[in-house]
Amino acid sequence: MGTDEIVLDVSDVSISYGAVPAVRGASLQVRRGQVVTLVGANGAGKSTLMKCVAGLIKANAGSVKLNGQEMKGASADVRVRHGLCLVPEGRRLFGGMTVRENLELGAYCRDDARAVAADLERCLGYFPDLVPKLGAPAGTLSGGQQQMVAVARALMSAPRMLLLDEPTIGLAPAVVEKIARVIHVVRDTGVDVLLVEQNAEVALDVADYAYVLEGGTVIQHGDAKALARDERVQRAYLGM
Repeated sequence: MGTDEIVLDVSDVSISYGAVPAVRGASLQVRRGQVVTLVGANGAGKSTLMKCVAGLIKANAGSVKLNGQEMKGASADVRVRHGLCLVPEGRRLFGGMTVRENLELGAYCRDDARAVAADLERCLGYFPDLVPKLGAPAGTLSGGQQQMVAVARALMSAPRMLLLDEPTIGLAPAVVEKIARVIHVVRDTGVDVLLVEQNAEVALDVADYAYVLEGGTVIQHGDAKALARDERVQRAYLGM
């Protein structure tokens, strides 16, 4: 599953919104072949940290390294070109454009037309429900179908590291299972995954390793399945 090779290394990152601290000295690592999740209550700082890793907001302090290369200060598009791609919370599709156009936009920084076409077919294989919807405006799709488009659009960039911010929020259980299955498939094809989820039960089931964020600080981390059995985690996040 995982190896000792660190793909993403977030070290002592602090982020503030004005005078209000949102993340306080958080550190985490994603190793080759892993799905890593960041769990915590609403407002714990999970999405803020994810946006920082993606280059959408700046850290006040700390380091973000991708494959050993410092990314702090690099814009989001530069990070995409280094193989790091975000599926944002809320999907952020272009609703008036077709599903096909949204997917093709995911490959905007690529010029390997044959490989792009092959990746489009692969993504449609992951999400066959999208095939009859290719010509439809993305805004007309169901919430679950829109989430499939958002994940597939990110995969069209040929990422080496996929960031998923709340990918299952508001989705029916069958769609959640489909998204979880695709996460494992892409991991097995060599795409490492960092997952932010408020639904800790789903997150800990999907992930190999987990970090628990509380008040902007990492308070616990370890093997995801072991954390799911931890009494503190069960009481705080699993309703047990």
